[in-house]
Amino acid sequence: MKGLALLLKLAAAGALQAVMPTAPWLGGMRAPLLLAIALHYSLTRDRGFALFAAILAGLLQDALGRTPLGVSSFVFGGAMLMVGRFRADLFRSASVTQATLGALTGAGVTLALWMLLALAGWVRLSAGQGIIRVLGVAVMGALTAPLAIRVAERLDEALGLIPADRR
Repeated sequence: MKGLALLLKLAAAGALQAVMPTAPWLGGMRAPLLLAIALHYSLTRDRGFALFAAILAGLLQDALGRTPLGVSSFVFGGAMLMVGRFRADLFRSASVTQATLGALTGAGVTLALWMLLALAGWVRLSAGQGIIRVLGVAVMGALTAPLAIRVAERLDEALGLIPADRR
């Protein structure tokens, strides 16, 4: 059931991320909803399942965009392992924590992808364009992560999947 719930969340987040409008003043970047679902799993599940969720979210991100398959999985996985490392020290249910993590992971993942893709010669952005995109994803991550995490938590509650330590 956990796997089906993950697939449902990723499908919904991927579909919404693909059709949501972008803001030109934020670098034309889309809301990082797939990253928010991976963040939800990093905050609420064990490392193995969180890494699995991050890899699937990254694969879907790559499939929906123009990034070579697997690059986002690598970066998402690394980001979620770092978040998971400190999850015991965080107020996981606090919206401000979720917004902060959404902004930081959004910016970090975007910066890492930009660097990896630029080094491979797959993307050419000026420093100004790159910084605007990194900041744009940080803003979008701060705004959308708490909402996406709340929706994912409500689905987990409805399906009876909330871990015992969260009840």
